[in-house]
Amino acid sequence: MLNKIGEKEFVISGKRFDGWLFLANFSSFMNFLLGVTMLVLFIFNISIAHHWFTRAIVFGASWDAIDGKFARRSKFKSKFGSQIDTYSDLVTFGLAPTMIIIDMLHDVNWIIAVICGLMYVYASSFRLSRFMIGGTGKSFSGMPTPVSAIFIGSFYVLNVHWIIIAASTILISFIMISSFTYTALKSIETTFDRVHFIFGIVLMLLLTYIPTILIGYIAAIFVLYIYYFIFIGPLHATWRNL
Repeated sequence: MLNKIGEKEFVISGKRFDGWLFLANFSSFMNFLLGVTMLVLFIFNISIAHHWFTRAIVFGASWDAIDGKFARRSKFKSKFGSQIDTYSDLVTFGLAPTMIIIDMLHDVNWIIAVICGLMYVYASSFRLSRFMIGGTGKSFSGMPTPVSAIFIGSFYVLNVHWIIIAASTILISFIMISSFTYTALKSIETTFDRVHFIFGIVLMLLLTYIPTILIGYIAAIFVLYIYYFIFIGPLHATWRNL
């Protein structure tokens, strides 16, 4: 019988399962599924509108945001859960954006495309490994991979010069592996935190569900917002921790 899934536990065929852990693993799997789908589309060169890739990355970030909340409520520690979460992040926020970078730049110069792609996938892998080792408190070092992936995915629906795309890729790759401190929004304590949290959530919702004709405008706002946060974020984190 089902006993308040997500609150305590439920029983299937006489075996007890923790509801929060089930929801956490399900969320990670949905993120993984989105990432794998994007990779399959790229590998088999299946033509699909660019905005679907942008939406898929944002949707994956939404699943990633809630799987940790579910996992922290569970009374069990799952090695499987932590592993699937890491692999999901690597696929959706590491490999898929790398394919997007290469696709955006390969017509200009294959060498530039490969260099930028390798820089990004290395930086995202390093960032995920550092997170697995150190975790996150009230602040973290380097830009998180979900935010970086949405940043890259937003360029996929924008008509900008390739130099801007390449420079932005190099910049966000450097920021991911840097020691610059950014505030983690697990605890919202200041007005800046509230504004940043609400504005970010609104942008993600719009990128996911807004009509295609308007997605370019929201993507441009998100790119500018991340540029702003890259430089303002460390200053706020330093001030907050004083």
